[in-house]
Amino acid sequence: MTTGGAVGQALDRIAADQGVDRGAVAVAWLLAHPAGILPVMGTNALPRIRTLSDALKVKLSREDWFELYSAAERAALIEKTELARNRVEAMIQRLKSLETGS
Repeated sequence: MTTGGAVGQALDRIAADQGVDRGAVAVAWLLAHPAGILPVMGTNALPRIRTLSDALKVKLSREDWFELYSAAERAALIEKTELARNRVEAMIQRLKSLETGS
């Protein structure tokens, strides 16, 4: 898992506190989601399956769960803002090229 920023920091902190991999914490977060999410692991590698199965050992407090939720929401908002900014910049460049006839 390559998530950095606030999400990665929270995953790493909780994983270190509970002695599991950050992937197990991410799966535990999904399992604790009120929508009843059933994650699909997408791997046949037994070591990875063993690591992710540690999610069943993770005890997420409400505060930890909400910290991960909030960090993910902020990260998604930042990503959407960057995408929108890039699209606007591309449109401006396209308009400028149309004005100059190139």
